[in-house]
Amino acid sequence: MDPDGSVIGIVTNGSALTTGEGMRGESQFRKYIVENDLLESIYILPDDLFFNTGILSYLWVLRNKKDPSMEGKIKVINCVNNYTKMYKPIGEKRKLIAEEDLAKILNLKRSTNDHENLRHFENHEFLYQYVTVHRKATDDQGNFLKNKKGKFIKTSGDSQKIKIPFNNSIDAYIKDINNSDTLFFDEDEVVIGCEFHLTKYFYRPEENTPLNISKNDFEEALTMFRQVSDSLKNIEKINKSDSRNWYGSLPKNWNLMKIDQCFSLRSEKVDQSNFQPLSVTMSGIIPQLEHVAKSNDTSNRALVRVDDFVINSRSDRKGSCGISPLEGSVSSVNIVLIPNKEYVFPQYINGLLKTKEFQEEFYRHGKGIVDDLWTTSWSEMREILIPVPPIDEQKKIAMKLQTLEELKRRLLVLSNSFNPYELSLKSAIVLSENNETN
Repeated sequence: MDPDGSVIGIVTNGSALTTGEGMRGESQFRKYIVENDLLESIYILPDDLFFNTGILSYLWVLRNKKDPSMEGKIKVINCVNNYTKMYKPIGEKRKLIAEEDLAKILNLKRSTNDHENLRHFENHEFLYQYVTVHRKATDDQGNFLKNKKGKFIKTSGDSQKIKIPFNNSIDAYIKDINNSDTLFFDEDEVVIGCEFHLTKYFYRPEENTPLNISKNDFEEALTMFRQVSDSLKNIEKINKSDSRNWYGSLPKNWNLMKIDQCFSLRSEKVDQSNFQPLSVTMSGIIPQLEHVAKSNDTSNRALVRVDDFVINSRSDRKGSCGISPLEGSVSSVNIVLIPNKEYVFPQYINGLLKTKEFQEEFYRHGKGIVDDLWTTSWSEMREILIPVPPIDEQKKIAMKLQTLEELKRRLLVLSNSFNPYELSLKSAIVLSENNETN
């Protein structure tokens, strides 16, 4: 470094912060940097920044001519949330630090006040005393043995190494250990080490919901479940035990129609730069997920309009389909259908074609070598027969399906409410047991 002033930036993984104890090289390198006041700051960077690894990385900034306000101090800046997700990952690299993220980081750098993502430390806070504590040897009467120099003799194989904060008294620290009167240490063996254990300063644990709140939420969700459950008691049951068709027995006023009588194929190709990419999932049609495989050909995509029915033609993903609430584009492995609203009500058909029975029928019409290479094309799908009630009955069925979806939502609320309730209840039991014991 130039004696008149130099700055060095080093990017490392987490091992450089803490590996090596006492006199080990890594610890002594860190100690040298700290004792010579060369470390100005450490930036905790986001994960998933590099091609070959998703681990967290750290930027060290070394400066041999510090600003007077920073002499004897080290600034640690937590930047783990300052990133932008990449549209298309490259290997393990899923995030980048964009200009707006950099601006936020620079604002943190300029700040002089500590808060949840910025801390100023005194140099010595990262130093520690590496002490070897021995058990005193005793004779047959239990008396402690000493050598000719008057020092205690250690019990062979009964020593332990402990880290004590740099400014703490070793004697006072050892006195707090059980049976401390049987322990001793040798001043000549004490080593000054250095480590940057940053997690304990910036980690934010998830808090359990307080028992009284989670209990109220649980009981409220349970009441909601009962209300919705009661509303479904009068749903008519259709007996299909005497039928070998996937749709079971049908009321006499229902029609049986081929899919291509109720839908037409949407075959228009578009570019995803003009139509947002969508994902076809078991939960329906949603904006494209981050983790899905993406094709380099962004122009060969199928157009999707609101109320189109989209189904994944790869039958190994049974149940990935639905009526789209969005306009956009999907990959070419999906079939996009335009419902003929003269015959079918979109929400009814959404429920019908998402049933397990239809998915099995869809698979039955497909072909391939193994499940993972199985495809059902439009030419096969169009021949499948589906039950088509009168439109007014379809709307009534759709309303009942909507009620069922509401029940599902309430059940999820109930489940999510129970988890923290359970954890809080366990905490309450542990605390009550401790109180009884004490």
